[in-house]
This record gives sequence, C-alpha cells and structure tokens, in this order.
Amino acid sequence: MSSIALQIGLVDFPEPTLLILGDAESFFWFAQEISSRRHVTLDHRGTRLSVVPTASSGSLAQDGAQFTWEISATEALFVAGQLSALAASGSPAHHYLDPERNETGVQIIASLGEYDARVLAGSA
Repeated sequence: MSSIALQIGLVDFPEPTLLILGDAESFFWFAQEISSRRHVTLDHRGTRLSVVPTASSGSLAQDGAQFTWEISATEALFVAGQLSALAASGSPAHHYLDPERNETGVQIIASLGEYDARVLAGSA
C-alpha cells in the first residue's frame, strides 16, 4: 500500500490549515506508519509533510509549503489512534492532529469523506 490516496494542501479555513484527505485504507496505512515510528512523507501539488520520529518532544516546523513534524513516541501513539479511529468511523469525519509544539500558526486536520479534493485545488 502506498500513500497515493492521501492528498494534502494548505487551505484557508478560519485558520490556515494543512488538510489531509484520504480514504479509510489510506488513513489506516498512515496510522500504521506513524505507530511503527517510520519516516513518512506526504507530497501533493507542492505541499509536503514529512513526519519524522524523534526521541525528544515533538514539534511542527514550516518553510513555505514544506512542513516537518518531528513526532515523539507518545505523540505518535496518540495520533495513530486518532487516524485509526477516523478510518474506522464509517461516515464523514475529521480529527485535529496537534503537534506537541506548533509555532507555525497552521492547524493540521485529517478528513475522511468531508471534502472533495477540489478544496485543495488552490493550495500551494
């Protein structure tokens, strides 16, 4: 399974948002990668999110449309649980994925079945 069904983009919601869209299978895959402490990169139309395991506390950094989320072990278990619950929801839903430290001013939202990929058309 590849991450091909996951799409990301910066969108203008009430707060700047890094929106991750996907189907149940893709979110289960993403949850497994994060809980297994693997380095994962999602890249779509110039927006990139790299999830990098770290032994220290987690943080989200931004350079334009490039994001690096250093994710601690505790945070990885929590986020993997959120993504698994989202994938198992069986109906449209979303979760806010909150890095331990986020000074970017950008909110991360994982969404299943709530938005058409066209919402990402103007991203990056």
